[in-house]
Amino acid sequence: MRPAVLVGPYDTRHRFVRYPLRAREGGEFIAPGDPDLPAPLADARDLATWLVRMIERDATGTFNIAGPPPTMGALIDAARRYGDGTPVWVDADWLYERKVLFDSLPSMHRSGYHRMTSARAEAEGLRFRGIAQSMADTVAWWDAQANRPGLK
Repeated sequence: MRPAVLVGPYDTRHRFVRYPLRAREGGEFIAPGDPDLPAPLADARDLATWLVRMIERDATGTFNIAGPPPTMGALIDAARRYGDGTPVWVDADWLYERKVLFDSLPSMHRSGYHRMTSARAEAEGLRFRGIAQSMADTVAWWDAQANRPGLK
């Protein structure tokens, strides 16, 4: 199994939840990269469910796991449902050159994740929930934490 970027509740790296939280705060927030850049995200719960089925079938093989690629624009649009924050698109290379700490999602253009496909895994039954559902569940998990950390 070769996952691209896994998201969902209990992601302690807070890669995914930072976008709806910034939108909820209001004001301007950085939207790294290009809105048209694919952002193939996979909810860890979908992967876990599929892996159990694969183990039960005693299936083997090498599989890429990179959900149906919404774009960075679709990710930001989903996040904006949580507030009236305004995204300011900033060139990812410019951020990288200045050593701005932005996590795995925006850096996918350097890693090649945005070119991955899960076609083989999907042919073996892997299914993905939509980005809106993953985001709603992740925000609900975040909001339910009594001692959640601040985001940088």
